[in-house]
Amino acid sequence: MKASSLFLGIFAVSIHLLGCSDDDDGGATTVTDTGVADTAVMDTGGTPTDTGAAVDTSTPADTATTDTAPADTAVAPKTVTVNVGDGGNTFSPANVDINAGDTVMWVWKGDTHSVTERGATDCVAKVGGFDSTIKNTGFTFSQKFDTAGTVNYFCTPHCSLGMKGTVTVK
Repeated sequence: MKASSLFLGIFAVSIHLLGCSDDDDGGATTVTDTGVADTAVMDTGGTPTDTGAAVDTSTPADTATTDTAPADTAVAPKTVTVNVGDGGNTFSPANVDINAGDTVMWVWKGDTHSVTERGATDCVAKVGGFDSTIKNTGFTFSQKFDTAGTVNYFCTPHCSLGMKGTVTVK
């Protein structure tokens, strides 16, 4: 065998092993992918996993067990109901005790009554004071009291019959 033929045989085998083939297009040789996997080691881009705990388990520095601050004595405002004319010429209850900021709501249970703040004289309305005017069953009238003290009130048509009441504000 001639050296050139031997060389061509080795060359052909080498090309075949390298993934080259002759596609019979007139002598040109093309390289084709053989599908052999790349064996290079690749960095997958992963990051190290942090297994340390990030929770603060320390004890707070303030270990006091007694609250030395004064207690909050504020009471939420409330509404107290007084019935007007329930069973006659009465306020029921006639006298109520409330805290500053509370409201009294009068509810008419009878006809032809009023809730009128009393002035300096018995059965005389206070100038600038509250006054429901004369109303009938089902009507309601409310007044908020912010200042401590005693407020007297009456029913205009029935004051002389004793239909009077007081609101004591603490």
